[in-house]
Amino acid sequence: MWWRKWLEKLTKYYEENKIPFIMGFWGEKGIHLSTFFKNVPLENELADNIYQTDIDVFKIARRTLVIALAENAGIDLYDICMDWGEINFREFR
Repeated sequence: MWWRKWLEKLTKYYEENKIPFIMGFWGEKGIHLSTFFKNVPLENELADNIYQTDIDVFKIARRTLVIALAENAGIDLYDICMDWGEINFREFR
């Protein structure tokens, strides 16, 4: 399968760096990889300033994390047909 090579690179990078993840297969739609990060505490003033803007800082953070993880793992996001619309945050308790 076309995705096996990049998936092995990415999961190897995650395992070597102790980044928690789970993986799921979406049939013909491809592979879903969930990455888990701890909450990042923000100072109240900074959080208030962020919420007052029209900027989607969480979207920027998601894209930045994906790009950095892919670069560190040696993966070209264009080659793997990255679906940017499917990158989101979910909060689990």
